[in-house]
Amino acid sequence: MKLPNIYNRASGFTPLETTMFYTYVLRSKKDDKLYTGATEDLRERFRLHNNGKVFSTKGRGPFELIYYEACGSSKDAFMREKYLKSGPGKRFLKNRLKRSLPLTGFTLIEIMIGLGLLVIIISLGLFLSMDLYRSYAFRSEQDTVLSIMHRARTRSLSNINQSPHGVHFEADKYVMFEGAVFDPLDTSNEEFQTSGVVSHSPATLDTVFDQLTGNTSSGILVLSGQGRTATISFNSEGRIDW
Repeated sequence: MKLPNIYNRASGFTPLETTMFYTYVLRSKKDDKLYTGATEDLRERFRLHNNGKVFSTKGRGPFELIYYEACGSSKDAFMREKYLKSGPGKRFLKNRLKRSLPLTGFTLIEIMIGLGLLVIIISLGLFLSMDLYRSYAFRSEQDTVLSIMHRARTRSLSNINQSPHGVHFEADKYVMFEGAVFDPLDTSNEEFQTSGVVSHSPATLDTVFDQLTGNTSSGILVLSGQGRTATISFNSEGRIDW
């Protein structure tokens, strides 16, 4: 857009002898964003913008002038600037300059920022979902171990088959057995497969609960995996803590 020419060569006089004030809109050729301002000297102000001398637009040039209005009152010009910067004013400009602004949607930078935020949100959602899954998997394994140990102790207290009961721990399974010593060939053994995502230390352990009393040898079993650790302890009276 050409800047306003204040000289009329045909008549030989300046038609704008009354000082005019301008409200103007610039478009940055760097980021395609608009800037609205008001001034008494549009030519000089435009030059300052392009030379990086205006703090609010420094680093965003070069610019092109795409719209301006002129009036005889500085107050009116600055009020108009304020309006054009408002929501209704921006909608007015979008409609008024629809042929000057063929891309009235988001700028490329805005789209890239939006996509970046979307990726971050999706990644955060996946991270939280995975963290919830890991927490659930670990707690489920811990509950399985506790349940087997409590069942073995309850059977001993109830003197099922007039025999002590215990739990045998291996890397890939837990076995609830009957008797004072674990026998892998005993057909009464009940096996429970581990989840494979949680390990325990020691890797092999036999815990036997005495019949009628439920007493056992003191010890600890440490579960670890999925970024979590839990300690299950049992004392000589058969009390199980976690």
